[in-house]
Parts: sequence; structure tokens; C-alpha cells
Amino acid sequence: MTRTRILGIPVDCVLQEDFHAVLDRLMDSQEPAQIVFLRTRDLLRARRDRSYRKTLEAASLVLPVSKEITRGLHALGRPMPARYYPFDAIISVLGWLERRRGTLYLLGGSSTAISQIESNLRQTFPGARIVGRFMGRYSREMETNICMAIRKASPNLLLVGDGPRGENKWLYRRRTRLNSGIQIYSREFFNMTLGTTPRVSRISFRNGREFLREWYRNPLLVFTGIHLPWFRFLVLMERVFRRR
Repeated sequence: MTRTRILGIPVDCVLQEDFHAVLDRLMDSQEPAQIVFLRTRDLLRARRDRSYRKTLEAASLVLPVSKEITRGLHALGRPMPARYYPFDAIISVLGWLERRRGTLYLLGGSSTAISQIESNLRQTFPGARIVGRFMGRYSREMETNICMAIRKASPNLLLVGDGPRGENKWLYRRRTRLNSGIQIYSREFFNMTLGTTPRVSRISFRNGREFLREWYRNPLLVFTGIHLPWFRFLVLMERVFRRR
């Protein structure tokens, strides 16, 4: 594993064939280990959001999702990391967890949704023991008890979906109050497991077109596409000034 940077933001280079070995090291470290999936819009957000940038800096793994990120690194002459689609990557993590006979805690969604997700994962990964679950929509007064329950359960993997405010930042700010294992936030994994969000084909992801499905489902997201020219411009500027 190698950590590089683009526009000052950390990105980790992890070969697909080395992914499980990296997970082994994270699990054996007995420390909170957050994994973050990074899209281009997230990278640009980290440049202006100090707390989100701290989240990425502290994360054990920052895995690129968008093809624009790998293209930008290539343009800057830096190592090109493998891209990871969150749903497929988490399925891989769960398969690894099952082989290690590890434990899992689920947090997110409604009570009905979290129950269905638990049922689906028990059937698909029977060797991964689910040691707890809680819905993501809860009152602020309940948070201390939820964090305490997760800490007592001490899962090897904490999966967080829709609900907790702050998403990845929620995990970062509470990392020492939660489990000492791997921590992942992914709303789309929960939604795809429930079937409320269709999965992206591997061909679309390989070609860097996974965002088209998001735009189709929510046409207003087309306006977020304006970040791509800005990202390319910033990469060009970094390349120009680096050569001087």
C-alpha cells in the first residue's frame, strides 16, 4: 500500500490482489481503522471543508472511486491506484470477514431496513457473525448509549449507512468511542442491499460512467457535473506549477 496525494488530498494505492492482506493488517492492529471511498466531488469538498479533510488524513484507507482521480494522478506522474466501487469493495470486505470468522455491527436506515439488511447478510455471509444492529435515525440523547453498545460488542467491522449526521465525519469524530476494528460508511451499500438503488454494472464502472445512473435517477445531479472541469483545471495548474 502506498499513499499519494492529488491537490493536497490523500489517496491510497492498494492493488486488488493486496486488498485482503491490507485488511488483515488493519484488523490485527487493534486500532480504529476507517475506510473512506473518495469521489471527485468529495476530493474537491475536502479542499474547502477542514473537518472533512481531517477525516481523510486520519483514515486508514482512502480508496478512489472516480476515474477522474486516477487520470489526474497519471497526469501528475504519480502512482495510479486501483479504483474501488463501494458496493463491490464492501462485499469483498464481508467475504474476507467471513473467512476470518469475524464479527459485524450494523448501524443505519430505518428499523425495517436494518432488519432486512441483517437478514440478507446472514444468508449471504453465514460465517460473519452479526453482534448488533441499530437504526440510523435516533434522537441525540441516544447516541451515547449507541456508541457504548458498539464499543461493548467490539465488532471487527462496523458498517454505517443512512442516518448518522456527518456521514464519514461522524465516524471520524467518534472513532475512539466506537470499535477498535474497521469502520466503513456507505449509504449506497445499504440501499443496494435493500434493492432501492440499482447496482452499477462492472462495465460502466470500468469505463468511469457510474455517475450516469445517478444522474438518470436524479436529473438535478447533472448540475453537480460542473465540478469536473474545475477539477481538471486544478490538476493542470498543479502540473504546470510543479514543473517550474
